Amino acid sequence: MRLPISAFWLCLLLAIMSPIGSVAGGSDLAFNPGTVNLTAVVGTETASVDVRVTNVSGKTITIGGITQEGGAGFSEIDNCVARELRAGASCTMKVSFTPLAAGGHDHITNAIFGFDVAGTQVAYLDAHGQAI
Repeated sequence: MRLPISAFWLCLLLAIMSPIGSVAGGSDLAFNPGTVNLTAVVGTETASVDVRVTNVSGKTITIGGITQEGGAGFSEIDNCVARELRAGASCTMKVSFTPLAAGGHDHITNAIFGFDVAGTQVAYLDAHGQAI
C-alpha cells in the first residue's frame, strides 16, 4: 500500500536527513551551518560567516524579527526579517564576532539568535566566540 507524501513532510524529511545544517526540534527553519564558531584577537572583528536560513515548514512564512541573547561582541546582518519565505526558500544571515576582552582558551562567549515567526520564537541559532 502506498501512502501519499505531502510537500510538508517531504521538506521536513529532506531537512532532517540532510548531512549539512540543522533543524531545531519542531522548527519551521533550518540553518546551514547549524552552529557558528568564531575566533579572533581582542578588538579585531572576524570575517562574517554566512548562515543559510531555509524554510522547511511547507508553507509561506515571514520572519518577524531576530533577537540576540547573550554574547557581547557578536553582530549580525540579514536579509531575512520582514521577508516572505515560501516553502523551501532561503535567506542569508551574516554573523561576526569582535572579542571585547581576552578570555583565554577556556573562555567561550555564547550567543543565541532567536527567530520570530508569527509572534513565536520558532528556531534558535547558537554562536560561540573565543578571544585569542
